[in-house]
Amino acid sequence: MKKSIWLAVALAATVAIGGIVTLQAQDGSGGPARWRQRGWANAQAKLGLTDAQVTQIKAALRAEKTALTELSLKLHDAKIVLRQTINKAGATEAEVRAAATQLGAAEGDLAVLKAKLHARISPLLTPEQLAKIQAWQEKVDDFVDGAIQTFINRMVE
Repeated sequence: MKKSIWLAVALAATVAIGGIVTLQAQDGSGGPARWRQRGWANAQAKLGLTDAQVTQIKAALRAEKTALTELSLKLHDAKIVLRQTINKAGATEAEVRAAATQLGAAEGDLAVLKAKLHARISPLLTPEQLAKIQAWQEKVDDFVDGAIQTFINRMVE
Protein backbone atom coordinates (compact mmCIF):
# COMPACT_ATOMS: atom_id res chain seq x y z
CA MET A 1 0.00 0.00 0.00
CA LYS A 2 2.80 2.45 0.86
CA LYS A 3 4.36 1.76 -2.52
CA SER A 4 1.05 2.61 -4.21
CA ILE A 5 0.72 5.87 -2.30
CA TRP A 6 4.32 6.79 -3.12
CA LEU A 7 3.63 6.01 -6.78
CA ALA A 8 0.44 8.06 -6.70
CA VAL A 9 2.15 11.08 -5.18
CA ALA A 10 5.07 10.85 -7.58
CA LEU A 11 2.75 10.53 -10.56
CA ALA A 12 0.53 13.39 -9.41
CA ALA A 13 3.56 15.64 -8.89
CA THR A 14 5.01 14.69 -12.27
CA VAL A 15 1.73 15.39 -14.06
CA ALA A 16 1.27 18.71 -12.26
CA ILE A 17 4.80 19.90 -12.97
CA GLY A 18 4.63 18.70 -16.55
CA GLY A 19 1.37 20.55 -17.07
CA ILE A 20 2.74 23.77 -15.64
CA VAL A 21 5.89 23.57 -17.74
CA THR A 22 3.82 22.81 -20.84
CA LEU A 23 1.50 25.75 -20.24
CA GLN A 24 4.44 28.06 -19.60
CA ALA A 25 6.13 26.91 -22.79
CA GLN A 26 2.94 27.37 -24.83
CA ASP A 27 2.37 30.94 -23.74
CA GLY A 28 6.05 31.83 -24.10
CA SER A 29 6.34 33.02 -20.54
CA GLY A 30 8.32 30.13 -19.13
CA GLY A 31 11.59 30.19 -17.32
CA PRO A 32 12.62 30.34 -13.70
CA ALA A 33 13.14 34.11 -13.64
CA ARG A 34 9.62 34.69 -14.93
CA TRP A 35 8.15 32.19 -12.43
CA ARG A 36 9.98 33.92 -9.59
CA GLN A 37 8.60 37.27 -10.70
CA ARG A 38 5.07 35.89 -10.85
CA GLY A 39 5.52 34.16 -7.50
CA TRP A 40 6.39 37.36 -5.68
CA ALA A 41 3.70 39.36 -7.45
CA ASN A 42 1.16 36.65 -6.62
CA ALA A 43 2.27 36.52 -2.97
CA GLN A 44 2.11 40.29 -2.70
CA ALA A 45 -1.37 40.38 -4.17
CA LYS A 46 -2.87 37.44 -2.29
CA LEU A 47 -1.25 38.10 1.07
CA GLY A 48 -1.17 41.86 0.85
CA LEU A 49 2.58 41.97 1.41
CA THR A 50 4.15 45.38 1.58
CA ASP A 51 7.30 46.19 -0.37
CA ALA A 52 9.17 46.29 2.95
CA GLN A 53 7.96 42.80 3.85
CA VAL A 54 9.03 41.44 0.46
CA THR A 55 12.45 43.03 0.88
CA GLN A 56 12.86 41.54 4.36
CA ILE A 57 11.67 38.09 3.28
CA LYS A 58 14.00 38.11 0.29
CA ALA A 59 16.88 39.08 2.57
CA ALA A 60 16.13 36.16 4.90
CA LEU A 61 15.97 33.76 1.96
CA ARG A 62 19.09 35.23 0.38
CA ALA A 63 21.02 34.65 3.61
CA GLU A 64 20.22 30.93 3.35
CA LYS A 65 20.43 30.65 -0.44
CA THR A 66 23.48 28.38 -0.47
CA ALA A 67 22.09 26.07 2.19
CA LEU A 68 18.66 25.99 0.54
CA THR A 69 20.21 25.13 -2.81
CA GLU A 70 22.48 22.42 -1.43
CA LEU A 71 19.79 20.80 0.71
CA SER A 72 17.18 20.96 -2.06
CA LEU A 73 19.59 19.28 -4.48
CA LYS A 74 20.48 16.69 -1.83
CA LEU A 75 16.77 15.96 -1.37
CA HIS A 76 16.21 15.65 -5.11
CA ASP A 77 19.19 13.33 -5.49
CA ALA A 78 17.95 11.17 -2.62
CA LYS A 79 14.53 10.89 -4.28
CA ILE A 80 16.18 9.78 -7.50
CA VAL A 81 18.28 7.18 -5.70
CA LEU A 82 15.20 5.82 -3.93
CA ARG A 83 13.22 5.65 -7.18
CA GLN A 84 16.11 3.91 -8.94
CA THR A 85 16.48 1.48 -6.05
CA ILE A 86 12.76 0.65 -6.09
CA ASN A 87 12.85 0.08 -9.84
CA LYS A 88 16.07 -1.95 -9.79
CA ALA A 89 15.59 -5.58 -10.69
CA GLY A 90 16.14 -7.72 -7.62
CA ALA A 91 16.19 -4.80 -5.18
CA THR A 92 16.23 -6.06 -1.62
CA GLU A 93 14.23 -4.67 1.25
CA ALA A 94 17.48 -3.60 2.91
CA GLU A 95 18.53 -1.61 -0.17
CA VAL A 96 15.16 0.11 -0.38
CA ARG A 97 15.18 0.90 3.33
CA ALA A 98 18.72 2.29 3.12
CA ALA A 99 17.75 4.57 0.22
CA ALA A 100 14.58 5.61 2.07
CA THR A 101 16.64 6.39 5.17
CA GLN A 102 18.88 8.67 3.12
CA LEU A 103 15.80 10.40 1.74
CA GLY A 104 14.46 10.84 5.26
CA ALA A 105 17.73 12.35 6.40
CA ALA A 106 17.71 14.79 3.48
CA GLU A 107 14.10 15.75 4.20
CA GLY A 108 14.99 16.23 7.86
CA ASP A 109 17.92 18.50 7.04
CA LEU A 110 15.77 20.65 4.77
CA ALA A 111 12.93 20.71 7.33
CA VAL A 112 15.30 22.07 9.98
CA LEU A 113 16.37 24.87 7.65
CA LYS A 114 12.73 25.60 6.78
CA ALA A 115 11.90 25.82 10.48
CA LYS A 116 14.79 28.26 10.92
CA LEU A 117 13.50 30.38 8.05
CA HIS A 118 9.95 30.20 9.37
CA ALA A 119 11.17 31.55 12.70
CA ARG A 120 12.82 34.47 10.89
CA ILE A 121 10.02 35.21 8.41
CA SER A 122 6.79 34.66 10.35
CA PRO A 123 7.39 37.65 12.70
CA LEU A 124 7.51 39.84 9.58
CA LEU A 125 3.92 38.90 8.70
CA THR A 126 0.66 40.09 10.17
CA PRO A 127 -1.71 37.64 11.90
CA GLU A 128 -4.05 37.97 8.89
CA GLN A 129 -1.25 37.07 6.46
CA LEU A 130 -0.26 34.08 8.59
CA ALA A 131 -3.92 32.95 8.66
CA LYS A 132 -4.09 33.18 4.85
CA ILE A 133 -0.95 31.06 4.55
CA GLN A 134 -2.37 28.49 6.97
CA ALA A 135 -5.64 28.33 5.02
CA TRP A 136 -3.74 27.91 1.75
CA GLN A 137 -1.61 25.11 3.22
CA GLU A 138 -4.75 23.31 4.42
CA LYS A 139 -6.31 23.72 0.97
CA VAL A 140 -3.21 22.22 -0.67
CA ASP A 141 -3.20 19.32 1.82
CA ASP A 142 -6.88 18.62 1.09
CA PHE A 143 -6.23 18.77 -2.66
CA VAL A 144 -3.30 16.33 -2.45
CA ASP A 145 -5.28 13.97 -0.20
CA GLY A 146 -8.12 14.00 -2.72
CA ALA A 147 -5.77 13.51 -5.67
CA ILE A 148 -4.11 10.52 -4.00
CA GLN A 149 -7.44 8.93 -3.16
CA THR A 150 -8.78 9.51 -6.68
CA PHE A 151 -5.64 8.07 -8.25
CA ILE A 152 -5.70 4.99 -6.01
CA ASN A 153 -9.41 4.43 -6.66
CA ARG A 154 -8.89 4.63 -10.42
CA MET A 155 -5.85 2.37 -10.23
CA VAL A 156 -7.77 -0.47 -8.57
CA GLU A 157 -10.99 -0.18 -10.61
